[in-house]
Amino acid sequence: MPTITEKNVDFDFLPEWEVVQYDAPSGFYREMVIKYVQHIRGMDIVCRPPGSRRVVFVEAKDFRKETDAKQTLNSTLQESVLRKTISTLGGLLIAERAASDELRPMAILQKELPVTVVLFIVERPVPPHSTTADKLRRQTTISGRNDLEQKLSVLLGAWGIGFQLRGSPTPLVLPTTIADGWSVRIN
Repeated sequence: MPTITEKNVDFDFLPEWEVVQYDAPSGFYREMVIKYVQHIRGMDIVCRPPGSRRVVFVEAKDFRKETDAKQTLNSTLQESVLRKTISTLGGLLIAERAASDELRPMAILQKELPVTVVLFIVERPVPPHSTTADKLRRQTTISGRNDLEQKLSVLLGAWGIGFQLRGSPTPLVLPTTIADGWSVRIN
């Protein structure tokens, strides 16, 4: 079972999945893209479900140490996801043209594969029995997540890319199965 660890989160994939830690230190992205072009950002994981005609980009964010929920769900995160999506698409195009063995299963142009972006967010849990300030923080977090999900769904949808926001501000039952045969363990 391929496992990729990003930001204290273990992503476990069924063995049939094609999985690449896109931003790995010795991977194509670091050696052939970011090495030569500054201000490029890449998704954490690029993967392809078994028998699927789609590619999934996964970006993990661990905000458990953040003190303000508003900071974690602001427009900076939205822009980061959009920038990483564009940069990863560009990197995959370069990998396809350069015939990268590592990224060959993720070839998006030759195979005309649809792309889905998954943003997995880990946040500090808000206690269910809490003070007014905790309740306000919980409501702010839920509202911020909903706004982020709506905005990214619309913006990425305009580019023909699907979007899913995963994770939870409440404690997760671990391991948590997310979709299509991959699960998450939080360290």
